[in-house]
Amino acid sequence: MFTTKTILLIILLNVVHLYFPIVISAQITINELLPNPPGNDTNQEWIELYNNSTSTLDLAGFRLTDKANQSFFIDSSHTSGLTTINSHSYILIYPYGVNKFSLNNSGDETISLFSSASSSALLVDSFSYNNSSENVSYGRLPDGVGEWSPNLNPTPNQPNSSPTTPSPSPTSSSTPTPTPTPKSSSSTSSTLPSPSSSPFATHPPQIKSIFSYASPSALASTSSSATQPTHHRSIPIGSSSLPSSIFFLFSAAAFITASTFSFLNK
Repeated sequence: MFTTKTILLIILLNVVHLYFPIVISAQITINELLPNPPGNDTNQEWIELYNNSTSTLDLAGFRLTDKANQSFFIDSSHTSGLTTINSHSYILIYPYGVNKFSLNNSGDETISLFSSASSSALLVDSFSYNNSSENVSYGRLPDGVGEWSPNLNPTPNQPNSSPTTPSPSPTSSSTPTPTPTPKSSSSTSSTLPSPSSSPFATHPPQIKSIFSYASPSALASTSSSATQPTHHRSIPIGSSSLPSSIFFLFSAAAFITASTFSFLNK
């Protein structure tokens, strides 16, 4: 019969056996995969796993399966030589040398990672996609915990990065040079009257008198303001228009002058 210590040890081992895959499954994720590498896909396809934990884990014996239920076990022949993965690090799995297992380039595909080959193996992680473009990967953003994103630049063993969007090329647009508006000649120049258009050209002023005098009103305005213009009135020569006193003076002066010349000539 089993002793109490033996029974307790068996129970403890079973608990550890059951609990350990659960811990592993929560820490290891499928992080990135390249279904359609440039050129020939043979030996070029890869699957990247990521360790979310704070300790190093050994993935020997884990199993990868495709949609067609073709599978293989992870060992050193499908890695760079090691099956251990450091904390917050990556490991690349190459499914080369495995009959019929493949990452489909067209149609639906599902890749699943199991903790072991036993009947109690747990599904650690899985990813499904539809079609793939050459040299374009699927990956999580951010690593290990983020959502899956298509059309990534392949980054094996490196952090995943968003696809680069090409910036649009600037288009040169020629700005037309404004044409200056000619100024109207009528607005900038003034027409000078020609000599022929002068009113004196056809009607020259006629001098009717050699005498002029300022009217009393004009003299009064001149004495009060020197700046006011003086108004003159032409007086035509004639006895009827001159005052009698002025006419008498002129007649007397003419008589005296004539008498003097007559006396001198005797």
